[in-house]
Amino acid sequence: MKKTTLQKTYLIVLSGMFTALTAAGAFLKIPFYPVPMTLQSFFTILAGGMLPPRYALQSQLAYLLLGLAGLPVFAQGGGLGYIFQPTFGYLLSLPVVAYFISKTFARFPHRTFSQQIPVYLMANIFILLCGVLWLYLSINFGLGKSISLKQALYGGAIIFLPGDVVKSVFAAFATNTIQKSLLRREE
Repeated sequence: MKKTTLQKTYLIVLSGMFTALTAAGAFLKIPFYPVPMTLQSFFTILAGGMLPPRYALQSQLAYLLLGLAGLPVFAQGGGLGYIFQPTFGYLLSLPVVAYFISKTFARFPHRTFSQQIPVYLMANIFILLCGVLWLYLSINFGLGKSISLKQALYGGAIIFLPGDVVKSVFAAFATNTIQKSLLRREE
């Protein structure tokens, strides 16, 4: 095998691993209403930090497609009908976030631990904002119930900010640790 073929195979396997980890992260949850706290976003930002842009995007697109195809990989199941779930906006943002992080880090390959944290935080905030928007619209117009924007913002974003800060720090730590380990192995 050529080295480039081996590298591509490695990236495809790693991408699939992040797809699986994101799916597993859906089941590591703390129930809140209207949105449970899960580890999907943690594995998504980690995928963005560890994979090249194309593979980071593909890992999260694969996750979405598997769930929409009917595999129960989302926190509350799967299938095309999941689009109408109030929490689908969070999932929809995952491929964008993974790509954004990876593209940002590709421009700055020699980043430090402290330089990664703000990027991960911005990504988590983007996930929360997409989720809140979908949550608000879904509940008010899709389900015919009523929720104020303030309630959606609090229940769908603000309560998750402390956890997202912790996820961002752990993702930066994990990314740095893994990359240092890989560099030592290559020497």
